Amino acid sequence: MDLKIKNKLALVTGSTAGIGLAIAKALSLEGARTIINGRSKASVESAISGLKATANGPLFGFAGDLSTAEAANELMSQYPDVEILVNNLGIYEPVSFEEIPDKEGKTFEEFEKDFFATIRPTSLIKRFASTEEVASLVSYIASPLASATTGAALRVDGGVVKSAF
Repeated sequence: MDLKIKNKLALVTGSTAGIGLAIAKALSLEGARTIINGRSKASVESAISGLKATANGPLFGFAGDLSTAEAANELMSQYPDVEILVNNLGIYEPVSFEEIPDKEGKTFEEFEKDFFATIRPTSLIKRFASTEEVASLVSYIASPLASATTGAALRVDGGVVKSAF
């Protein structure tokens, strides 16, 4: 699908791993000129290296802690024409669901099945959403194709329904 973001300059903060990296990849696949951001030069270079094989748009890097005014000002002086901003900073992923099964002596599949049976029984898809699924939504929302999507709270939670009213 053409999201009509080719050649747009996109900044994804905190994009050297996890959800941020998946979002940067999705935007780049759509042809956006994508700025990869992380706190260290090594993490930024590693992320760019990993994305180069699939990128359809140029990749740029910015190493700096954007929780500081100094780094934010430096970034904006280097890239004043950002057209798509995805603020992935502050998204805290405290638990890796990939590590818990080992600690509980279960396979990932067993852990996931138990989790959705006991913790999230109202989930419609009965599985964890992937970083790529989050990235798909973000890429769409960043595109002009989503111009009629206004005032909505969009969640990538697998359809967790607590009540209908």
